[in-house]
Amino acid sequence: KTSTINALFGTDWKISHVRAATKREQVYVYESERGRLKISDLPGLGEDLDTEYAYRALYMRVLRECEVALFVLKADTRDMLDVQRILRDVVAGAMPDVAKRIVIGLNQVDLVQPGAWIEGANVPSPDQEANIGSIIRERVKSIQKVCPIKRTQVVAYSAVRRYRLAHLFHAMIACTNGEAWVLDAKKKIADWKELVDEKYLPVPLQKEAGCQPMTKIK
Repeated sequence: KTSTINALFGTDWKISHVRAATKREQVYVYESERGRLKISDLPGLGEDLDTEYAYRALYMRVLRECEVALFVLKADTRDMLDVQRILRDVVAGAMPDVAKRIVIGLNQVDLVQPGAWIEGANVPSPDQEANIGSIIRERVKSIQKVCPIKRTQVVAYSAVRRYRLAHLFHAMIACTNGEAWVLDAKKKIADWKELVDEKYLPVPLQKEAGCQPMTKIK
């Protein structure tokens, strides 16, 4: 999840692939003429009994003050029972209207099997794309048992590939009241196109911020 915050907001927080790198609340405050944005990165729940109760208290405190919560899962995770419990017992307890203020991010879609990521185009293979669609449907179904979210609040993406970060960002914005800081914060999203081979980009749109890869990739 820390890699997601780094990719969305241009922070440079420590990431670990072996053990939990976030041990306490990390805070980034962005201020401009348009307003003030505070981003909190919290430790993961369900990782260790020794820290569980302290982390739950931290979640309750921070979530009571936040406007939008981004709940990050690995796209291929199947252990949804703990996720359901956390959403029901912790998140919903701190945010009574959580269904309107939460986005579920399914990270690491580049690792979804079967299939292999198309490196040059920086997009999922057809096999991956089909499985990602199935994963989204299953996660929505599981989460709706404890939290009546909309399908649009579940976004599959890859932080390391910068894939669909803008979609994730806009899903979060849809849960706000349209604050002015959005216009400035959007400028910090890591650019997906920088990891795309130019031959896969439509020529007239190569320099356009919102361009997408061609749908037919060989």
